[in-house]
Amino acid sequence: EDDQYTLTFASEFETEVAQDLRVYAGFEAQYTNLDRKAQASQKISSLITADYLKEHSDIDRLTFGAHAGATYDITEKLSADICGRADACNTKAVYIERGARTIFTPPYYEIFVDEAKSYDESVWQAGFAATASLNYKIDENSSAYIKFDQIFRYPSTDEIALYQSWGTISNIKFNKDLKPETGQNIEIGYKYLGKRLNINASLYALFLHDEIMYFPRATPGGDTVNDNVPDTMRLGADLYASYNFGIFGIYSGASLVDARFIAGEYDGCEIPMVPWFNCFAGIFVNPTDFVTITVQTNYASTQYQNSDLDNELMKMPDYVTLDIRLNIRINEYASAFFAVDNVLDEKYALAAVYNSFYPAIGRMFKAGINLKF
Repeated sequence: EDDQYTLTFASEFETEVAQDLRVYAGFEAQYTNLDRKAQASQKISSLITADYLKEHSDIDRLTFGAHAGATYDITEKLSADICGRADACNTKAVYIERGARTIFTPPYYEIFVDEAKSYDESVWQAGFAATASLNYKIDENSSAYIKFDQIFRYPSTDEIALYQSWGTISNIKFNKDLKPETGQNIEIGYKYLGKRLNINASLYALFLHDEIMYFPRATPGGDTVNDNVPDTMRLGADLYASYNFGIFGIYSGASLVDARFIAGEYDGCEIPMVPWFNCFAGIFVNPTDFVTITVQTNYASTQYQNSDLDNELMKMPDYVTLDIRLNIRINEYASAFFAVDNVLDEKYALAAVYNSFYPAIGRMFKAGINLKF
């Protein structure tokens, strides 16, 4: 039994200080709770069976964030954007595991808390992120940009604590020593926005420190599933293009990335679970102003398994999938969609550990409605 809920508050203030200068600031707060209960049954004797609440996990996360930034038109063609953000997060995890054992008085069993496996932990984490960019307008349709990002990300709840019951709790417990990820990203790009043709191309270099990654064995932080790894680097290129013929259009996108460890025991090895190439291509048809039909194919290249930090195991095979989607705009306030993902029911894996491959979702049907007030 799983219960989850989230409460969010967000604010934004924006003003034009001068004709060429716009500033903005905001504050956000969020509270998330994940509560999981698991029942168990243990046979005490041929006549008595104990039914009890075996596991109870409760995760509370409270986050605060504040940001401020500005956009300044240096010249008619050159503009600058800068934004900074501070975040603070408290994560609290309570896990209680119980067992049943035989006694010699009615009801001939007792339920006890396994103190060795239960825990009650919490940790505060805080950090700062920022981005700065220069944008140059080449002509009416095209522009070029260069951007720098200071990256900060604290661990997600399932990275820092166990609340889904798999494995053994003795080596999957709350890891308050798990540090947030930090890093730097440098990117240059080009955009073309025409009446029919759109192009976006970019090159980037991403350096991460204390990247959070799955470890299949004892780690510097202890016997935990996730830990901080030595420095990593990703050098990549992204390309997207689309052309609208009127009643129909085509689009395609591709990503190339060389992702490697650049320090520590695995220096020079490729990062698991990062395909060196993936792409997609599709066609959309608008038989009416209210209906859009899209057919898209997706491809991902081979990649190393989760556990293969040494790059010694067989790679996960590449795969191709096909998706179909129907969008219907009912009016300006409502729209609906119907979709079939992986139409051909392709059998492929998105994760693997020690040559045990975990199949991805097969053919999946979706339907939904969007309302705007």
